[in-house]
Amino acid sequence: MKPPTQRQLEVLAAIWSHQRVHGRAPTIRELGAFLGGIGNNATVDHLKALEAKGLIASREVATARAIRLTSEGLAALDVRLCPSCGQPAPLAAYAASAAYAADAAYAANRQDRVAS
Repeated sequence: MKPPTQRQLEVLAAIWSHQRVHGRAPTIRELGAFLGGIGNNATVDHLKALEAKGLIASREVATARAIRLTSEGLAALDVRLCPSCGQPAPLAAYAASAAYAADAAYAANRQDRVAS
């Protein structure tokens, strides 16, 4: 099977980032907005391609926020599972990436709105 494209890795990173910040998967609309405001159909096409490659778990049509990264998807992002708790643990590459900075800025902005 072909490796994921750069854009597919961006979609995977967006899903993983949203899950890390919010504790749940993004909606189709949230994911499209995170990817630069692309439409729902384009977002679904990206998800179908990721699902075909086995990088995300099968999505249930009637279930909201059902997007889940598989172990192959986590490996594509170079995320390791913590041996003690089994949860994804970010590597130094993620901590130094633009995605981490965007996550931190988003979380800080969200906290400001909650505190107001």
